[in-house]
Amino acid sequence: MIHRLLILLFFLCLFAVSNGQSKAPIRGNVVDESNTPIEFVSIALLKHKDSSLVNYTISDIKGDFSFSEAPKDSLIIQLSYMGFETYSKHILYTNAPIDLKTITLKESPNVLDAVTISAVVPVQVKKDTVAYNASSFKVNPSDNLESLLKKLPGLEIESDGKVVAQGNQVTKIYVDGKEFFGGDPAIVLKNLSADDIAKIEVIDKKSEESELTGVDDGNKQMVINFSLKKTKKNRGFGKLSAGMGLDSRYFGNLNYNRFNKKTQISVIGKFNNINITGSNIKSFLENSNGIADEEDDEQDLNKTKTRSLSGYLKTEVAGVHLGHEFKDKVAFNADYFYNLSDNRGNSNSKRISFANTNNFNYTSENTFDRVSKNHNFNFDYKDRASKNNRLLIKGTFNSANTMSNNEKRGQFRNIDDVLTTSNNQELYNKSNRNSANLSANFYQRLQKKGRSFGLGFFTNVSEQDRENEQYTFTLRNIHRDNPTERELSTSRDETFNNHLFNFNFNYTEPFLKNQYLKLQ
Repeated sequence: MIHRLLILLFFLCLFAVSNGQSKAPIRGNVVDESNTPIEFVSIALLKHKDSSLVNYTISDIKGDFSFSEAPKDSLIIQLSYMGFETYSKHILYTNAPIDLKTITLKESPNVLDAVTISAVVPVQVKKDTVAYNASSFKVNPSDNLESLLKKLPGLEIESDGKVVAQGNQVTKIYVDGKEFFGGDPAIVLKNLSADDIAKIEVIDKKSEESELTGVDDGNKQMVINFSLKKTKKNRGFGKLSAGMGLDSRYFGNLNYNRFNKKTQISVIGKFNNINITGSNIKSFLENSNGIADEEDDEQDLNKTKTRSLSGYLKTEVAGVHLGHEFKDKVAFNADYFYNLSDNRGNSNSKRISFANTNNFNYTSENTFDRVSKNHNFNFDYKDRASKNNRLLIKGTFNSANTMSNNEKRGQFRNIDDVLTTSNNQELYNKSNRNSANLSANFYQRLQKKGRSFGLGFFTNVSEQDRENEQYTFTLRNIHRDNPTERELSTSRDETFNNHLFNFNFNYTEPFLKNQYLKLQ
């Protein structure tokens, strides 16, 4: 009995060891020439045949690194760190764990004699930046930036289009260090080609005030900067596609960009009537391809339904971006968008209900038309020319107009095809909303290190008109000699106005070492 238990224990231990090894098939440690562990070294695992990226990681504070999984293949492990020579080694991974022991990185010499040796590093990690070499990730020539980001380790694109990097949502996107279409991720990712990009940087960016004063105020945001290929600079590039089909169906897409050191110009346009929402700019249409809802009985017909309906959808989207740098670190950006959505259609249904004493036939017809128009203008002016102060001015204007009209008719008939109940409902909604806001912020760094002050104001004006009309007519003819009718009509008009003004001031004074007192 004891002999059997020992054998069982031996196999359990062997299983545990094998499991532990499979979780880290490739491991190692990285140090410098003084045998000091190096943290944040980029370690890339590449396929030997085409140098495509398989996996990547970074070293920890002890210099240790490991890959939790790797394919059975001929691989190259590549280590890179700023100021050190890139280390590469060919390995053949079968299924047995590989321990690379300690790897020593050599400092890069200041001058290279005769021959310069360079290596393409797929991923580089600095303190607040992760940089990806776009050429290391295979994409199709027609892919947009969204397709490229999906291939980058450490980045995710959620179902609603949000970009998440290192667990944090990306709030801004830059092209060559400059805002592009207001930095809106959805617009940039869907309207630039992956083939235009040389490098992608994910940056944990400090606030404007923190960058100026050097005092970390805790206000950071995750941003992505796309660096264009040299061949795409100082020249125009873009895409144009269009098509037509039966029943007057059409689509068209336009994307034109021109970037140089001082000026950035971009034009995008998307239009179609084939039930495609374009790039979904500013979420101008939600749930446009839902399914029409059919109520269960005649009483449900009296309830107001606002669910999305299927049908024919026509969309038009246009956008223009202009950015110009007047001088070093003094820039102006402006964006304009126009969105149109026209969703219309009808649905019919027929249902038979079986009862103990009688059967009923229910038929309904639903017709709808919903139109949405939006105009949006944004601008910002940034003056960072002085090392001691910064001026930021931003403004937006938005106009949104929506109209929806829904008609529904339903009838119940008995087995003798006699009308017992009918219900007609009409619902009309209209809304017009205009809003504008303006903000300005000035930051000044004073002579003493860590001492600074800031001034700012924000103002917003908005107005909205809403109109709602509903008409319902119900006829009940259950008792043929005594039919009943009910008619209901309601109308409501609403107007909203809002004015907001805010002024702020803050002063920062160094208190103790790495301690600051901030008054607001």
